[in-house]
Amino acid sequence: MNGIPNKKDHYVIGLTGAIGTGKSTIMNILRHLGAYGIDADNLVHQIFRENREIQAGLQNMFGRQVISLSGTVNRKLIAAKVFDDQKALRDLENLVHPAVTEKSRALVDGSRIPIIVIEAIKLLESDLLDMCDCVLVVDAPSAIVFDRLQSNRNMTRVGVEQRMRAQTSPEKMKSSGDYIVDNSGDIFSAWEQVHVIWEALKTDGLGFSQPLRRMNQSIGEYIQHLQTPGKALCARLVDRGGPQGIFRDFFVEIISSKYAFRKIDLQSAAIFLTDFFVFGTEKWLAACDLQSDHVAIFAHSFPPAQTLIHQNGGKLLRIVEGFAYLQNKQFMEIVISADDLAIKRILIDLGYDKGEDVKRQKETIQQYDILRKCLSLD
Repeated sequence: MNGIPNKKDHYVIGLTGAIGTGKSTIMNILRHLGAYGIDADNLVHQIFRENREIQAGLQNMFGRQVISLSGTVNRKLIAAKVFDDQKALRDLENLVHPAVTEKSRALVDGSRIPIIVIEAIKLLESDLLDMCDCVLVVDAPSAIVFDRLQSNRNMTRVGVEQRMRAQTSPEKMKSSGDYIVDNSGDIFSAWEQVHVIWEALKTDGLGFSQPLRRMNQSIGEYIQHLQTPGKALCARLVDRGGPQGIFRDFFVEIISSKYAFRKIDLQSAAIFLTDFFVFGTEKWLAACDLQSDHVAIFAHSFPPAQTLIHQNGGKLLRIVEGFAYLQNKQFMEIVISADDLAIKRILIDLGYDKGEDVKRQKETIQQYDILRKCLSLD
């Protein structure tokens, strides 16, 4: 792509694909390789919530009822109005896309990680394309897309077809992409394809190789402590994820509040691990939540915990805090056993204290305390 020049030390990968193809999974695989991810849809949520001019524009287009008394934008109402009205859709995009581009540009320019991925379903139709050094398109057969959207999002076939008609055709997307990921298989197939693309990018002159070298220097310490979502790690998690397994607390008690896991198999373990940047050894486990813009989670549930904190805790916390800082997280949260007063005292000495959301979260995780530390972002 030859667009608006990025800062010379940044390389930007544009990531797009039709609804239901699994773009977020591919985004998180790239994050695991060290890239910083920008999700355009999340930016739209932020803009709807924070930008008063955009809110006023939405009310002018769709009526005052599109904004609730609490300031929440009714996205379902907007979607219903623009699906069969191309003019309304263009007006909406003309209102929102410039704000998304501006916010994305600020995130790219301010990124502490020189390799960046921008995920956007409308990447090819927006000014975001001008920021990208290359474009990666995620594809999957329509039958698989239908099945995913019906089972994962409870969408009707009619609803899926409406969404598909409102988007650029997969064929046009693929013809505009530099690289294609066929995401019709399992998570391990996707990993293998993305790794091949990552290796191919290394031959892209200095555009990718120099930022890659700087990225590896900046996150090298964290990568050394990373357990990637390979089959071996997934198998180990599954093996220890049974009723008496040491990973059961981590999966069932902590993560189930987000994913409502009922059964852990190799595939679900792999999908879970693409959503979290997992660090660990045989005796400890830490995870940065890649789906959240604000929170990194450190889970420590392995005895004797206080011994680990005394011997390795300072270094382990610096590793995870450092990675969270590079990923622009605002908070670190540590989940510990509610009756482990020794660890609690140590963590408070290290700058952690009760998080604002502890009471709400403990309604779901009764046997845990959650301590929080604000990370410096200046």
